[in-house]
Amino acid sequence: MLLRRPAQNMDKVTFWRTIMGHALLGHGGYAKIERATGFAPAALILKDPTTIEPVRNPGGDVVYIEHLEQGGTTTHVWDDMLVIEGLSYDALGAYETVDIGKGSIALGLALRQYSEAFFGNSAEARTVIECENRLDQQTVDMTRKIWNQAHQGIGNAHKVAVLGQGMSVKTLSVTPENAQLIEEVRDQGYC
Repeated sequence: MLLRRPAQNMDKVTFWRTIMGHALLGHGGYAKIERATGFAPAALILKDPTTIEPVRNPGGDVVYIEHLEQGGTTTHVWDDMLVIEGLSYDALGAYETVDIGKGSIALGLALRQYSEAFFGNSAEARTVIECENRLDQQTVDMTRKIWNQAHQGIGNAHKVAVLGQGMSVKTLSVTPENAQLIEEVRDQGYC
């Protein structure tokens, strides 16, 4: 049966691809074994893994509680189920690999976004333009815009800066954290 056509509504390739996808993405893969006379398997009915809850009964055997769409539950004994377990800590519940992967992807995206901004500023953590006199907000904004246009980005690195009267530039060094970022970016393959 498993080699020919495990279920009436799908071929064997689709069945195995689907149940393995359920197992690898979390929850585990589950199919109900329909039996013919004489206890021989007749068909496999694929189950939605989010509706199956594996538990141990008082005798220590694993049973599978299926939560039905219309409410209520059905209990399946272990020998009436084909189970392909996902990654698990206790052989009952499976890790949500998508949730685990989500965190790694989010961290990678945040690292990439931060490093793009960092390297977009010529890998200088901060530049401060000091002025002897107090500047109004419009002058501050204009000075920042002119400075960024002239010096921000790899193509503008190492250009000579010309400042107005009473202004000086103070460059703060790369912090140890940002130096570590450079190493992390290199390790991630962005460089």
